[in-house]
Amino acid sequence: MPNALVKSVSDALAPLFRPAGNQIEGVTPGSWASPQNPIRPTIQLGFGIRQWDFTPGINLQFTPRGDVAIKFPQLWNVSNSFDLCRLMIEHRKNQIAQRQWAVRLKPLPGETKKARLAREGSNETVKRLTALMKKPDGVHPFPVWIRMWAEQMLVFDAPTIYPIRAMDGGLLSLRLVSGATITPLLDQYGFRPDPPSPAYQQIILGIPTANLAAQKNRDFSAPIGKEWKPGDPSELFYQPKNPRVDSRWGFSPVEQIIVTLSIASNRQQFLRDYYTSGNVPEGLLPMPENWTMQQIKDFQKWFDAMLAGNLRQRRRMIMVPDTKRDAVMTKEKVLTDGTDDYLNRVVAFAFGESAQPLVKQVGHQSTAKEGNDQAQSVGLEPDLNHISTCINDIFECFGYDEVGFAFEDQEELDPEKAAKVSDTRLKNGSITINEDREARGEDPRPEPEADMLGIVTPTGWMPIDVEAAADRSERLNPAQPEPDEPQPGAAKIRKSARIKVRAGDLTPRSRQARSDFGQRLRKFLTDQKLRIAKKARTVYAAEKAGKGKIFKSTEDDTKRAAAILALLDWDYGTLYSAAVPYFEIAAEEGANAGAHQVTANLGASLPGTLEVALPKAKQAATDRAAEMVGLKLEDDGTLAEATGPQWAISKTAKDDVLNAIKQGIKEQWTPEQLEAVIQASIVWTPDHADLIADNEISRQQAGGHLISWLASRKVLEYQWTVADLGCCAVCAGFAALGPVKAGHEFAPRIYAPGAHPKCRCWLTATKYDSEE
Repeated sequence: MPNALVKSVSDALAPLFRPAGNQIEGVTPGSWASPQNPIRPTIQLGFGIRQWDFTPGINLQFTPRGDVAIKFPQLWNVSNSFDLCRLMIEHRKNQIAQRQWAVRLKPLPGETKKARLAREGSNETVKRLTALMKKPDGVHPFPVWIRMWAEQMLVFDAPTIYPIRAMDGGLLSLRLVSGATITPLLDQYGFRPDPPSPAYQQIILGIPTANLAAQKNRDFSAPIGKEWKPGDPSELFYQPKNPRVDSRWGFSPVEQIIVTLSIASNRQQFLRDYYTSGNVPEGLLPMPENWTMQQIKDFQKWFDAMLAGNLRQRRRMIMVPDTKRDAVMTKEKVLTDGTDDYLNRVVAFAFGESAQPLVKQVGHQSTAKEGNDQAQSVGLEPDLNHISTCINDIFECFGYDEVGFAFEDQEELDPEKAAKVSDTRLKNGSITINEDREARGEDPRPEPEADMLGIVTPTGWMPIDVEAAADRSERLNPAQPEPDEPQPGAAKIRKSARIKVRAGDLTPRSRQARSDFGQRLRKFLTDQKLRIAKKARTVYAAEKAGKGKIFKSTEDDTKRAAAILALLDWDYGTLYSAAVPYFEIAAEEGANAGAHQVTANLGASLPGTLEVALPKAKQAATDRAAEMVGLKLEDDGTLAEATGPQWAISKTAKDDVLNAIKQGIKEQWTPEQLEAVIQASIVWTPDHADLIADNEISRQQAGGHLISWLASRKVLEYQWTVADLGCCAVCAGFAALGPVKAGHEFAPRIYAPGAHPKCRCWLTATKYDSEE
C-alpha cells in the first residue's frame, strides 16, 4: 500500500482510536490524601501524540539552527580556534580515510563465506557499486570524499547526501551537501514529513532556495528502481549521528564541549599574546630618588648598549647604583599548569581519542597502549558504523537489497600482538597454516598438514579430522614389528617412535617471528647500505682530492682500505636490539616443544623441564643475537667486539666492503663508482636477509628443543640424521659419527641443526634414561 494512502487512511481513522478515559480506577477524589484524577486534556479531534514540544510555527524559522543558541558559524569558528580540536578532527578524518572498505553480497541463510565470495565475483551489482564508491560524487576519490563527510559529522553533526539518479532510477552518484545550509522540517506530529511532502529546505544567502523530500520507503515488491517515477521530488539524505528527540539538530563533539573549547581558545590566545603583544618589561629596577630624568635616560642607554646582542651577559648579575627598594621581576616562571592537561583530556575524550600523548605520563607503556585501543573502540568504530549504516540505508532505498557496504577490520600493527592472535587461532583450530600464510601474503606450504584444521595438545599438534589424524600418525610413526621379548626400559617410554629435533619444523609463532625478523632485517640492511656507501664515497673522495691523511700516510692499498673501513658508520648494535625478541620467541617455542615431547614420550616432568630449559634457551638466543652481529654480551650487560664470532653477518659485510674499497683504490675508481659497487653487493639484498632470518630462527628453535632434552635428563644419546647423505660434506660427516652422548659438540658451538643456511637435518634420540 503506498505510503501516502497509508497516511491518509490513518488520519481518517484517527477519531476511531479513543484515548484512555480520565478516571483512574480506585482513585476517589474525596478520600483522605487522594492522588486525584488527572486534569482532562484538551486536544483537537483526530490529533495524535507529538514527538516533542516544538514551538508553533517552527517551520517558518528557516535559518539553519536559528531556533537554538549555538549557530553553525559558531561551531565552525570554534572548531578552528583551538589547535588541539582541529588536530583531533583531522586525525579522526585520517583514521576513517585510511580504513579499507568493500561492497559485499549479504550472505544467504546457511551460506559459507567461500560460497558467498564465489557469488560475489560475478555479481554485477557489486561491481557497479564498487566502481561507484571509488568516486562517490564522480569527482573525489573515496578517501577524499569520506573526509568531507567526516568534517560535517564531527563539526556540525549534519552530514547530508544528495543522490543523483540514472535514467533507469538507479544510483548514479552521491553528492555531499553542506549540512549548514539545510533546515529540517516537521509534520503535525513533530516527525519528519513523509514523501512527497517537503522534509528539508536549503537556505542560500539567507533565503530558502529549494524544498527537498526525504527518502522514500521502498516498495519491496517492485523491481529495483521501478517504484521511482521521473516526476517524483528530489530526495535528500540528512543523517546526523547523534540526533535528539527534542531537537531538529544533531549534537556534534564540537558542540558538546563548546564551553571548554572557548576556554581553551582564550588560553591559547593568552599564550600567543604573551609572546607577541605583551607590554610588560622583564623587570623594573628603581633608581635613586635624587637622579634626574636625564641621568636615568643616560644610564638606560649605557645599560642597553652593554647587553645588546650579548646573551651571556644578560644571564649575569649586573651592578647598579644603590637604591632603597628591591628590583621588581615581572616575568612569570611558569606559563602552563594542570589546566592544560585538563583541557587536553576533555577534548580527547569528546572525540574518543586517548589523551596519553597529550598529558604528562604517569603510567606504564602497556597501560597507555590499552588506553589507545580502548579509545579507538569508543571513538573511531562508532563513527565507522554510522557511516556504513548511512550508506547501506541509501543502497536499500535505491533497491540494492542484496549488497552492503562495510569497512574492513583494522589489521593489528603491533608485530608481537599480531603474532599472538595468529598463534591462538592456529592452536584452537580456527584457521589452517596456509590460510594464515595467505593472510600474511606468503606462499602456501605443500605439506598436507598445512591445509588441515588442528589443535595443539600436550603431545603436540593434532588434526581435528579423525581420519586425517590417523593418516598423519601412520605416516609419521609407521607400524613397527612387535618384538619377541619386552625391551629394557620400554615401560619408561610411552611411544615406540623415536623422538627428533628438527631444524625446519617451525611452530606458527616461530614462523611469524621469522617473517617479522626478515622484514626488520631487510629494512636494516637497506638503511645500512645507503649509509655505508655514502660515507665510503665521502671519505674516498676526500682522500683522492688530497684533503685526507690516509693516502698521505701510507702507500699500502690494503692499509688504506682498512683505514677507510674504520671510518664508516656501522650500526650493528641496533640490529642486535631488534633481533633479540625474535630469537627469544623461537628459542622459547623450541624449548616448549622439546619439553612437551620428552614429557609425552619419556615421562619427564613438564614444569621441571621448562623451569631449567626456558632461561637457558633465552640466554642462548641473546648470546647468538650478539654473536650474529660480531659482538658479545659482557657480564654487566654491555656489548663488546667479539673475537672470532661464528657466522657474523657484520664480518661478511665488512669483508665485502673492504674488498670493494681495495679494488677501487687499485683501479682508481671514482667515488661514485665505489658507492655504486658497495650498494650492489649481495650482502644487502632482500634474499640475503631472508636467508639469514630463516637460518637464525631455525637454529634457535632447534637449539631450544635440544636444551629441553638435556634439561629433562631423559635423552642420553642421539645422532645427526640427514635426509640425503649427499646433502653436504659437513652434515654427512656429522651423520657418520653415529650415536653421540647428549650435549656433544659436533663442531665449535654447533650442537644441533642447522649447521648452515637451509640445513634441514635433525637429531634422532637413540638412547633414553633407564635403557641398557
